[in-house]
Amino acid sequence: MPKGKKKSNNSKGLVELLTEDEDWLSPQCETALIEVFNQFDLDKDNAWSVKDMQAFAVSVNGKEFSTEELLEFKDHFPHNDNGYLTQQGFLDFYHLQSSSHPKETWKDLRKLGYDDYLTPKTSSSSTASSSSTETSATPSETEKK
Repeated sequence: MPKGKKKSNNSKGLVELLTEDEDWLSPQCETALIEVFNQFDLDKDNAWSVKDMQAFAVSVNGKEFSTEELLEFKDHFPHNDNGYLTQQGFLDFYHLQSSSHPKETWKDLRKLGYDDYLTPKTSSSSTASSSSTETSATPSETEKK
């Protein structure tokens, strides 16, 4: 392998979630995640209140975040003066999750209606009523490596 080139972990032909050096989210992934953030920013103040976060959690996990999970987001990711998760905090969370658990990020994005190219599917099919009991998009699971 040429020096500086890292072999991609993506053998399924999916759009990459991270840049080649894994230093940040790929442009396609960042765009999709900003769209998601804006969709759930119910009061359009560029930060997620508890209500915004819970709406997101129900969409991807089928249930609300616990009080402990909400505190973990606040403790580990950027938030505003009101303690609300900022867009940067949301992106930082997904950078961490995509680095350590890319399948979880793909699961979340698919539940939110994105395809393998990180474009929204034409039908707005958010599968919050998934039969899976596995959850994603929680800080405690993302921090484990």
